[in-house]
Amino acid sequence: MSQVMPYFDSDYVLRKWPRRPWENIASLQVLGGPRCRLLTTLDTERWRGWAFYTFVNQVDRFVGHVPQKMMPWIARIWPREVPAQVKMPINFVRPGFRFYNSHASTNQRFGSELVSLLHYKFCNELQARFKMTSVEGNHFRRGLSYLQLQQALHDWGKPSLMYEGSRRFTGSSDLDAVGLTGARAAAVWESGYTEEFRTAVALLA
Repeated sequence: MSQVMPYFDSDYVLRKWPRRPWENIASLQVLGGPRCRLLTTLDTERWRGWAFYTFVNQVDRFVGHVPQKMMPWIARIWPREVPAQVKMPINFVRPGFRFYNSHASTNQRFGSELVSLLHYKFCNELQARFKMTSVEGNHFRRGLSYLQLQQALHDWGKPSLMYEGSRRFTGSSDLDAVGLTGARAAAVWESGYTEEFRTAVALLA
């Protein structure tokens, strides 16, 4: 697949996920990627905190009652939330372990090695998902995120998602070079990611 879709975004921000003051769940938020560029901007997302996320999540209170034909309208007016870009694919399961959701678990000690999952979101299958979501509405939040992504792609209006920060993927060393994997990125995870870490080729040169 990497021969057909060989480019990736190189600009990301790693930071503590904004949590409400009364919550003690620690998690790393990774901002960046094509969907971030389509739905909002990296600089905008950097300054959004827990209040914004709390408001956006209020959609869960009513989205299940919205007629499916009204969902494109909701997708147009509701604030766009960037998708979580962290997965914990390998977990040490012991008594008391549980998943918070498909992206996070109760494991809080991170290993010294990072694994990158190549996510080929923008392939032909995406159009089929758009069609299925608009008809069935059986995806998360009745397909709200897919409808917003579909609208964002239409608004983008360009045949390519390439930008000045696009880099060609030839191997894991390319991800190391921009700070997505490797020793420096792993240190951010292990240290408790108390400071924002912006990945970019210029910062690592």
